Amino acid sequence: MQFPTVEKRCKKAYGSDYVPLPAPSIFVNNVLVRLALSSDSKQYVEWRDKANGMMQLPVIGINTEKKELWPVVAIAQNYFLVCCVPFVEDKNIDRKDLLNVFSVSIGFSVLLGILNFLATADRLTCLIDLDNYLTLSMPFGTPSDTDLSSAPYINKFHSQKFIKRQPAWKPFDYKGRQQISFKILEFVRSVQSDQSGGICHFETFGQISVKADVEGSLNDVTVSLLSTESGQPLSLDSVVIHPCVNVHGPSSIGSGSLKRLRFSPPSYEFIMLQYCSPFPKDPPIQGVFKMLGENSVELLIQLKLNDKVKNSFEYCDLIIVFFNRIKVSKRFGSCSHS
Repeated sequence: MQFPTVEKRCKKAYGSDYVPLPAPSIFVNNVLVRLALSSDSKQYVEWRDKANGMMQLPVIGINTEKKELWPVVAIAQNYFLVCCVPFVEDKNIDRKDLLNVFSVSIGFSVLLGILNFLATADRLTCLIDLDNYLTLSMPFGTPSDTDLSSAPYINKFHSQKFIKRQPAWKPFDYKGRQQISFKILEFVRSVQSDQSGGICHFETFGQISVKADVEGSLNDVTVSLLSTESGQPLSLDSVVIHPCVNVHGPSSIGSGSLKRLRFSPPSYEFIMLQYCSPFPKDPPIQGVFKMLGENSVELLIQLKLNDKVKNSFEYCDLIIVFFNRIKVSKRFGSCSHS
């Protein structure tokens, strides 16, 4: 999808340094060659594979007949390759300072939203829906929303009467049973050792997602966060909240025992906040494995539940990844628990 308005702005800003977009087939072929995804990618190409070359993936530059076209943001994921060419107004910007190029960050967010939409949508109709959504959400080539979660709802919304102004994050009103659901996803990353004096390193982090089905376009929802331990205050570090969420109470969300979060929810499920927690001080599950053998390998795995954790799991999966291994011909195992 090309936007003539953006191309005219680029011509005016760059003048004689303007690099036109090549034909779609040539553009796709150049991107595949640059990312080593073409049929002859196993062959060594000096300008692409040299050790002293500057790599800034997912931002790349592709060669055209005249000059290099930069920046091109390209992401390959789940058998899809999506890319865009953001408009950088300052033609003298330092390429090493990508963090200050806002159009690149916006383009990257849009591509991630497209990939998430393609991964969950129906393959037969998703391309048509995606084209319709991009046409509506990018007037004159400027994205109004980088989250494509509401794309299926917008495409099904055919009302021709616009009585009131709808916010960009909620382009239509919900009608039906009102309910709010929360989902907490928490991870514990741990490095453990059974040797005497071994140091255990671990960190706890997670996110809280919200799906709010409420009638009206500008309704506010207030959520209170508090610690379940009466003598232990709520302590969260490195908290990242969604732009639509406001924190009421202490200036820092990681201090105090009660936090109130106020937000006007969008129509789709969104991540309300992401956090890191200094608690608990001990990992919930302690585990160690030992591996012996040459031709045949004996693997001993021992897991122990922390005394402070209740054994109320519905299931527990243990996955051990063996990198660069050959095909396993025979497997024998026995399990004991107490």
